Amino acid sequence: MAEGNKTNQIYSPGKCNIGYREISVRKKFLYLFLPLSVIFTIVNLFHADSVILWISLLLSTFCALVLINEIRTKFCIIFGFFHLYNFKSLGHLEEVNRREHQKIDNHRVLRMFVGSLALSLVYSSTIHFLAVIR
Repeated sequence: MAEGNKTNQIYSPGKCNIGYREISVRKKFLYLFLPLSVIFTIVNLFHADSVILWISLLLSTFCALVLINEIRTKFCIIFGFFHLYNFKSLGHLEEVNRREHQKIDNHRVLRMFVGSLALSLVYSSTIHFLAVIR
């Protein structure tokens, strides 16, 4: 995509609150959390008695799912929670001032958070269950 198109991004309540630079940061974090999730999955299959490993799997999977969702939707949960957006340089945050936009963002944050948490709970519990019956 041409550089000119990258600067034409705009904030859209509940739909888009981060630009390409923020997305690239999330992709880098995803390169950390996806392998961690795989490692914790494998380790949990052989050590079903460890609660710490199960929690580690849950957290790494949750983080990976949140990052995938943020990259896909161009919407950051933390920015939405704190009523912020960024389409410029990293660290250049702007505030969402309209109350109706904040409410829309809050609803999106809740859906993304609960959805990611539910999926990570189902996944990590399934891995734990499979390890126990093994």
